[in-house]
Amino acid sequence: MLHKLLPLLAVLLSVFAHDAYAINSQAGKAAWKKHQQLVVNVSHKTGADPVTLAATCGMESGFKAKAKNKRSSATGGCQFTAKTWPVMLKKHGRKYGLSMGTPRTNMRASLLMAAEYTKDNANVLRNVLGRKPTRAEVYMAHLLGPTGASKMLTARNGKKAARVLPDAASRNRKLFYTDSGRARSVSQFKQYVAWRFNTHAGSYKPDIVRLVAAR
Repeated sequence: MLHKLLPLLAVLLSVFAHDAYAINSQAGKAAWKKHQQLVVNVSHKTGADPVTLAATCGMESGFKAKAKNKRSSATGGCQFTAKTWPVMLKKHGRKYGLSMGTPRTNMRASLLMAAEYTKDNANVLRNVLGRKPTRAEVYMAHLLGPTGASKMLTARNGKKAARVLPDAASRNRKLFYTDSGRARSVSQFKQYVAWRFNTHAGSYKPDIVRLVAAR
């Protein structure tokens, strides 16, 4: 049994080390300190979970308002694509005073729309799964879109994740393949995403708890 677990443990430890370094870097700490109060304020205003919001923005851009993804049109602190951004502004922007011309590089706007996207996606997954989704599953919907996350979460665990979402796999091989190039199964993919999410969430949570208590 142990020899079967060792490869998985190696993957998880690798993810932990990589993400912990990113979170604990000086630049990462400075960016989080700059935006942590805004995250809590947006969470309070929208009713979204602040830990999910912080972990999402942290993983997507490291809280860099002008971040751009070289492999897609994703831009801004919460990495909305050119297709999703206007949809979110049209659906939710008006109640926060955001016009259709609001740029994705506006951190407050990006966090507000990410908060609403989180709530929308949680509702979609609740209907698909027949239960309340975990925080990591909600993040997966931000990462893959609600349709993509639904497909992954309901796919057979032993199936290769890249075969479930081939387009997404071609754009982000690090999610779907190990460093050695081995394709992750659906089960391994879910564990990988959950591990990354929980690592980040755990790093931001103490500050969030403190700031929420101080409100």
